[in-house]
Amino acid sequence: MNEEEILRRRLLVDGDGAGDEKKILGIFRDWVKLCTWKYESLEEFKNDEELLKFHLSQAEWNMLKTHLIIGMTSKEEKAYNSLHESIGKKIEELRNDILTAKKRLGKCSDCPETENGVRFNSKTNMPISKSQGRGKATQRNSQAIGRF
Repeated sequence: MNEEEILRRRLLVDGDGAGDEKKILGIFRDWVKLCTWKYESLEEFKNDEELLKFHLSQAEWNMLKTHLIIGMTSKEEKAYNSLHESIGKKIEELRNDILTAKKRLGKCSDCPETENGVRFNSKTNMPISKSQGRGKATQRNSQAIGRF
C-alpha cells in the first residue's frame, strides 16, 4: 500500500476528523473493561454500563449525521450538475443565435438597403432617410471652422 491509500483509509476510519477513531477505541476499551473487570459493587458496574451506552449512542448519532450529510451533498451535487447542463445548453443556444445574427449582419452590410427599403447607419444603427444628407452640414461646419 502506498502512502496515499493509507491516508485515505485512515480518513475513512477517522471520519470528519473529529477523533472518531479515538471514540471507537474508547468504546472498545469500555466494553472490554465491562466484560473483564471484577466490580466490587453493582453500582460501579451500572455506571460503566451507562457510560458505554452513552458513548454508543453518540457514535450512532454521529453515524446518522454523517449519512444525512452524504445524502444532502449528493442531492446538491445532482442539482448543481443539472444546473450546469442547463446553463451549458443556454450558452450554446446563445452562441448559435450570435452566429446567426452575425451572418445576417454580414448579409445586410453587403446590400445597401434592407427588405423594406430602409438604409441604416452602421455606427448608430439608426435609419437614414433619403432626405438626410451630410454634404451641406459638412460644408457649413468646415466654413465655420475656417472663420476662426
